[in-house]
Amino acid sequence: MKHFSFIFIVIFALEIVPQDGEIRNYYENKVLKEILNYSNSQLSGECYYYTKDGILSERKEFKNNILDGLSVSFYSSGVLKEKYRWAKGILQGNYSRYYESGILSEIGNYENGLPDGEMKTLFESGKLRSKINLVLGKREGVNYRYYENGNVEAESNFINDVQQGTTKWFYEDGTLKGVYNYNSGHLDGEIKEFYASGELEVIKIFEVGKRQGLFTYFYKNGKISKTENYINSWKEGKVRTYYENGVLWTEHNYVSDKIEGEARIYRDDSSLWYLEEFQKGTIIRSKEFDKNGNMIKEQKF
Repeated sequence: MKHFSFIFIVIFALEIVPQDGEIRNYYENKVLKEILNYSNSQLSGECYYYTKDGILSERKEFKNNILDGLSVSFYSSGVLKEKYRWAKGILQGNYSRYYESGILSEIGNYENGLPDGEMKTLFESGKLRSKINLVLGKREGVNYRYYENGNVEAESNFINDVQQGTTKWFYEDGTLKGVYNYNSGHLDGEIKEFYASGELEVIKIFEVGKRQGLFTYFYKNGKISKTENYINSWKEGKVRTYYENGVLWTEHNYVSDKIEGEARIYRDDSSLWYLEEFQKGTIIRSKEFDKNGNMIKEQKF
């Protein structure tokens, strides 16, 4: 009984004695797992963490058990991956991230734990990839995305982290690709998209993020290739396609986004080619005509 009491007293004494200095812990294979520094039983100073292969994976600074100072992480190859700074457990100040090649991939700043100020990402070549303005974690103002050749890929505006106003996309050679209008984060109003050669390709109409109204598509020669109407993002009414010479090609009627009723297909000389009938998007009858208007084939499905 006295022996048991002695062991209990020793263990209890060890538990209440403040832990100070360096502590090293190991994996089962005896490879170093971590080096921890304590002051009054609390993590303080630099601490190191290793993989089972013995490669340094993280280095952190603590004060009174709270992250405070520089934190660094590494790839399994040992190459620097990230650098962050902490102040009393809160991310604060500049940070940086790196490709496994060691090339810088991202830089920015934290303010009271939130990304703040200008954030930049880079291609592995070192060329600028994106530039984002942040105010306490929220996008604000004009932001840019770039091609590796330095030309702007996209230009967008944000207010309180919500996309607002005009957004422009560009082809890699700098030619305008599309102009989009946003209202409270939703596509709204007229949208224009262009061919890589610069000609207008399509005009679309949106209302609070939904397709609404007439969509008009164009050939490069400026003639209309297709028109279709939308209500609440569903096709409704006539959808017409045209040959490049402007002659009507097809005419279908839509109800709740499905072809309904009579559909017509014309040759490029305007003669009727096919007359078809649909029910809820499924063809049920088809008639084919020659150029003189004589029916030459009929099918039921």
